Amino acid sequence: MSVSDGQPVNAAVTNAAYISRTVDSGTVAKVDLQDSGSADVIDLQNTINNLKTQSYAEQVISASGTISSDDNQYHQIRRVKSDGGVITLSTTPFGTGGTWLDGIVIEVMGTDNTDKISVTFNDIDNGAILNGDITLERFRSIKLRWDSVLLRWIELGRNL
Repeated sequence: MSVSDGQPVNAAVTNAAYISRTVDSGTVAKVDLQDSGSADVIDLQNTINNLKTQSYAEQVISASGTISSDDNQYHQIRRVKSDGGVITLSTTPFGTGGTWLDGIVIEVMGTDNTDKISVTFNDIDNGAILNGDITLERFRSIKLRWDSVLLRWIELGRNL
C-alpha cells in the first residue's frame, strides 16, 4: 500500500503504508539511520538505553587502583572509597583499556570520611585533566567527560 495525493494522513493509513509488519510488499522491514551521513546506527534501542543515567554500587579501591567504568553508558555515577586510609588513584583513573564512546560523563563520589580517594591531574593518554587535584571523601564528587580525540578525561565540575 502507498499514500496517494489527496489521501488523508491518519494513523491507519500511515501504519498500513509504512509500518505494517503483516504485509511484506513495499513495507520497510529494517530502518537504517545515518549518523552524519557516514555510519549506520545498527542498534538504536541499545543507544537509547545507554543515554540514561546509570548508578553503580560502591567500589572499594586500593592504592594506584582504577575506577570501574562502562564503555558505552553515557552518564555514570560511581561511588568510591579506599581499602584503608587515604589513597591515590592510578595516573589513569579509569585504566587504559577502555574503548569509551566520545562524550561519556562519569561522576565519581566519595562515600567515606576516613577511607578517601585522591585523583590527580595527569596530562597523559587516559589521564585526567583537572582544575587541581581532589580528594574524594563522603559526598564530595567530581564529574569527568571522556574526549576521544584528546584521549583524556576532562573535568566538568566538582562539589566540595
